[in-house]
Amino acid sequence: MRKNSIWVALIAIMMVTVVVSCKKKHEMTVEERVAEMLKPRYDVTQADTTEVLSLVQHYLQLLKDKQIDDAVAMLYFYQNDSIVPLPKRLADRQKTIFYTFPGVRYNVEKMAFLTPIDNEVVYLTTLFDKKENDPRPNEMRFVLKPIRIDGKWYLTVADSPTSTINLRGTEIK
Repeated sequence: MRKNSIWVALIAIMMVTVVVSCKKKHEMTVEERVAEMLKPRYDVTQADTTEVLSLVQHYLQLLKDKQIDDAVAMLYFYQNDSIVPLPKRLADRQKTIFYTFPGVRYNVEKMAFLTPIDNEVVYLTTLFDKKENDPRPNEMRFVLKPIRIDGKWYLTVADSPTSTINLRGTEIK
């Protein structure tokens, strides 16, 4: 009888362990984990979201209207904990990209607020309308990095030498 009690106790412990470990593994779906990671890590209000979306939509409308100089003039640069207008070399590079690849449509795909200086807006540029069986790619994705400094939002560009891993925003080293 005692051996049976030990076996029953061991089986009960194993079952509890399996149930607990299964619950831990299935607590969050991948989508829930991604949503958790993309939640703001600071105080973002609906007004902030609206302001950033308005800035981005104005910027995209300027691009759509082929007012590239005006659109690029809306872009800033984060350096030494302050915001400055986009340096000429980066502004010229942005203009070259937009003149080389003019879009016919621009759509915001994603907005993520992480810290006041590390946020992301991804937008999709449709370069040309294509026919149904046309295999050519006709879309490009771009990333803007909205930054809030002293309560005001600025659009900065995501640049290849940009460091966002250490939460330095778009500061170019």
